[in-house]
Amino acid sequence: MASETSIQENILDYINSLPYGRAENVSGNAKQSGRADINACVYGYTLKIEVKTADTRYGREGATTKQRLYLEKWARAGAFSCVAYSVEDVKYCIGLLLRKHSMFSTISNLQLSGRGKWYDVQNKRWVDISY
Repeated sequence: MASETSIQENILDYINSLPYGRAENVSGNAKQSGRADINACVYGYTLKIEVKTADTRYGREGATTKQRLYLEKWARAGAFSCVAYSVEDVKYCIGLLLRKHSMFSTISNLQLSGRGKWYDVQNKRWVDISY
């Protein structure tokens, strides 16, 4: 399995390769704990991405309470927030975002499988990524 760092680097590379995408790593310290790992903007929409790896107990448990609260706060403000275990999870989330805003999705033909989550603001709950 890939490390969280390599997954994060692959996600950054993917978003930065999009024609209207920009992403940056969020370097944290003790005062910034709970923040998302990646801040991104795709087609003008803000994304907050928490990266996890499934090969550790910590990663399998998903985002911490503090991380979930942070992501939910941003989602309520209009950002698209997700917990991702792979680049495919992020592609899927971007696809959801683009379809929600009736924009063309370049990922509709990909065969993907994932285990991440995204925050559904209208229903105020975390939803499993199932594709």
